[in-house]
Amino acid sequence: LGAALRAACAIAACIVDYSRPAAVREGAVMALAHWQNGHAPAKAAGSDTTEVELWKGLSLLLSALKTLFFSEETGKLLPNDFDVSGEMVVKCAAVRGLALIRAKNGVPPIQSLDFILQLLHDNDNSINRFDDSHYVGELVVSAAIIVANKVCSTRKQDREDSLKTESIYGYKERNAA
Repeated sequence: LGAALRAACAIAACIVDYSRPAAVREGAVMALAHWQNGHAPAKAAGSDTTEVELWKGLSLLLSALKTLFFSEETGKLLPNDFDVSGEMVVKCAAVRGLALIRAKNGVPPIQSLDFILQLLHDNDNSINRFDDSHYVGELVVSAAIIVANKVCSTRKQDREDSLKTESIYGYKERNAA
């Protein structure tokens, strides 16, 4: 994992490198999300400290995005500034990348949803002369994708658990709905 992790760190550094074209930074976001999926833990659980070790790519991506989106001094979300060439492209890619990350069992990490919801909640377009509705739409769709995948994966796991119970005990559990 050493060389692969060094490669992931280099990709994360590319995301925050404003000297690179927006398309390269966008590609770096997606590459890091795909790298994380290839090195994902078996299951997504809570946000305890041992889990952070399992989500190295997600941690690198979130760190890069905090550098891009938040003020170093105040820790607050910076207002949108789409005057900076390609910045909306990178922001939208960041959100899409977070929505793609999954554990091996298909469940997305809750940290992705938390981050996207924070971006949506604190979104500030007051100083931006460009409309941010495309970006806000990307936030909403990405949050919905994460929630839908979480629900579907949870239901799939419930069905699998029910089938295991059937095979172990030789009977079907009845829903008391």
